[in-house]
Amino acid sequence: MKEQLRKIVREILREKVISEINEESVNESTGCGCGCGCGGSEINEKAQINEGTRSQVGVIGSNGKIVSAYVHYDGYPSNMKPGLKKHMKNEKDVLKLIKMGGARGIFDDKEIEYYKSGKPTKGDMKDFGGYVDAADRSGMAEYVYLYNIKDKKWYFADVYGDKKLKKLF
Repeated sequence: MKEQLRKIVREILREKVISEINEESVNESTGCGCGCGCGGSEINEKAQINEGTRSQVGVIGSNGKIVSAYVHYDGYPSNMKPGLKKHMKNEKDVLKLIKMGGARGIFDDKEIEYYKSGKPTKGDMKDFGGYVDAADRSGMAEYVYLYNIKDKKWYFADVYGDKKLKKLF
């Protein structure tokens, strides 16, 4: 069921991108508008896709259980580290994010926009690989950020990389 839904979403997004390129981005008669003489083979700025680097942000409980929420935009470590330092200072802040259903992004220069509808991704440190796989499949994450309640430190893992949990700060 989930794979079928993913295929449908991919097809809708593909059609939307093609539509944007065909209808708005390329002007066959005058080229791309930059004066380069390409005859319309270049795509102008309207065709840029605004996609997110998705992440899961959550906690590792004292019992080793993991719970996290989806965060859509700018989930790469160089953005998340300052954002987490500013907004996620303890487990209460992280649990609020989870309770609020995730967020559009966590930035150090703006307030968090909560989704208010997302469902958490759950796992266990005994099977961290299984949790990372779930964060990828159902949580759509490229990175995972976890606050460890025991040592009060942040850790992260690259879902498409080595999938190992490393100290963030």
